[in-house]
Amino acid sequence: MSESNKSTIIIMKPNGKTRRYNVSSKMIFLLIVSLVILPILGIIGGIASIESWRMKSEWITQCQALQQQVDRDKIEIERLGLLVSQAKKSTSNKSVSIASNTVDKKIVQIANPSFRYLGERKFRLVMELYSVTQPSPVEGRILFSVITANGDVYPLSHDDTSFYIIRFKKVVAQANIPIININMDGASMLVEVLSQGTVIFRNKYPIIQSTLQP
Repeated sequence: MSESNKSTIIIMKPNGKTRRYNVSSKMIFLLIVSLVILPILGIIGGIASIESWRMKSEWITQCQALQQQVDRDKIEIERLGLLVSQAKKSTSNKSVSIASNTVDKKIVQIANPSFRYLGERKFRLVMELYSVTQPSPVEGRILFSVITANGDVYPLSHDDTSFYIIRFKKVVAQANIPIININMDGASMLVEVLSQGTVIFRNKYPIIQSTLQP
């Protein structure tokens, strides 16, 4: 390699001594390029790793949300099937069984329930929901149904009652019963609390009949 293609690097020490190094221009160019490119590649690699982790986290979250939606849809389909059965005035052994069995898995507790029938198929639902497992959070939703004196069960169409609680949540909802001409004498309110597609609480409560508006 000719001397014209080389550069001289002079290093001077504090004691006055100097050293000369002849380095090819290509080597100097490669060194400069490496000092510039390697940090950039490191930054790009770090950004790619963070983005990959973020996308994986979003994918996991979406899968969990989809599974929860599937569980909710299954429950809703069961309720709609029950509603159709009741609308046709057929006797449902399953509905009687659901109404007669209480469930309490010691995860949540209901206090101060007030279920008022306002007439014209309208209800005002008020209750307090407490977590028994605090400080662990509880997530789910609440379903309401009317049980007549002869044991027929009529699911209510009501506001969204999804919840995420660590300690306490007050539930206030408006509801409608889709069936006309139901005898409310002796009827009660069936409250079902579901979490992850499983009934964790179920109990019956008296219904207050009133003409007051909500």
